[in-house]
Amino acid sequence: MSVSTVNAANSMSNKGSLNNRLNCVKEHIKNDLKYELPVAAVTTGATAAAIIKPKPIVNAVKVLGEGIGQVGKFLANKVFKGGFGTGILDKILKNPTKAGVVGLAVAGLAWLMNVQAKHSYNAGKIDQKYTDAAILESQSKNIVLDA
Repeated sequence: MSVSTVNAANSMSNKGSLNNRLNCVKEHIKNDLKYELPVAAVTTGATAAAIIKPKPIVNAVKVLGEGIGQVGKFLANKVFKGGFGTGILDKILKNPTKAGVVGLAVAGLAWLMNVQAKHSYNAGKIDQKYTDAAILESQSKNIVLDA
């Protein structure tokens, strides 16, 4: 369970009836599973692959680093003209594995931030949905029907 599910469970005073509160918690748990299981699976898979067969991963990281260096070199010479940033690019090309690790880490971090943003957005939508339902529920109890 994530922090948003725990927070939702702790702030159930504004969610109305027991049925409404249980539905809210159920939706939060589904949201957690939808977004946190893939992160756990990818992280576990990458760690297991790095432990079991590190050689292909090291080679892939090296190729990625060389690719970053070559693309940067092309941009510096052809697009920006005059060799903008070639000192940094030469360092990348001398040690492509380090640049590949950094590139992989940045890509992984961007993916994790995207997943967390989607999870948080959906958690907010769920909270608002059940808060609105509780407000409607409380207002409908105050309606007096004339006979």
